[in-house]
Amino acid sequence: GSPYFDFGLKPVFSNFLPDTKREDIIAGSMRGLVLLLCDIIFYLKQQGYTVDSLQTSGGLSGANLMAFQSAILGLTILQNKQKESTLTGAALIAALSRGLDISAWRELKNYERISPQMTAEEAQKIYSTWRKFFDWSIKQVR
Repeated sequence: GSPYFDFGLKPVFSNFLPDTKREDIIAGSMRGLVLLLCDIIFYLKQQGYTVDSLQTSGGLSGANLMAFQSAILGLTILQNKQKESTLTGAALIAALSRGLDISAWRELKNYERISPQMTAEEAQKIYSTWRKFFDWSIKQVR
């Protein structure tokens, strides 16, 4: 996936222990998704783009995940408090296509600010471990 664009890669799960729980697998998978998104932001920065903050909404924008992403990126994340933003967006497009007044939309743009809650050193250690795992896992599936 992005930013690597090698769609032939398969998922890799490792370090299972006898006491590994279902919740551990889910949490690790979710953190992996967040770290892939961080890879994209870091790639954009390397290409010269400025990224000062992120705006999120939807099912994968839970507070814990966004706090983790904020810490790894060292950025403030603006999390939309409107949980059904996809549905709201579709409704707004439908309303616009019918010529209806959508001035109430401004009231729905309500964001919670999520700022990094770990030190830059802690975040760098986590991200560095991720990159080592990612590089190792690519070698395993090729």
